[in-house]
Amino acid sequence: MKTSSRIAKACLLVVAITSGIVLSSFTGTKETAGTTGLKNYEEYYKVRDFVQEKICSVIRKQKPASGKMSSFSRCPSGYESQIAGELDSVKVDHFTYGKINLYKGCSPTYVCDFKVCMSKGFAEVKSKGMKDYMSVEKWLEETSTKKTDPSPSPEKPKEVKG
Repeated sequence: MKTSSRIAKACLLVVAITSGIVLSSFTGTKETAGTTGLKNYEEYYKVRDFVQEKICSVIRKQKPASGKMSSFSRCPSGYESQIAGELDSVKVDHFTYGKINLYKGCSPTYVCDFKVCMSKGFAEVKSKGMKDYMSVEKWLEETSTKKTDPSPSPEKPKEVKG
């Protein structure tokens, strides 16, 4: 009788430990360097946030993404940065290059290229065909005078008479 009682207690202990391990694996975890695979997680996100603040936000205020949403989409919308090169090479004290796209649903439209150095507070942009980078404000002035809207509205289909 004592042996079967000990076996039952041991089985209950194993079930309790297994349940505890299984249930503890369902806790939410914050994304960290280990979960993203980035070695320089903190620096990458500091630079990305710098680009959002110094470039995307400024463009968004001057050239808001217009157009009505015709349907719900899980795709991003608005001005988003895309960093060029290896993400592990992004450093706060180095120059980082990339491009800004305007997303409307899942379709990105090229807006400009960027060059930033967070430690120097440096953020410049240029469009395709431009030779040199310039401040975001100067770029906005130049693109406004050329009437080049980075978010063109879709053309309406022409009616065919027949």
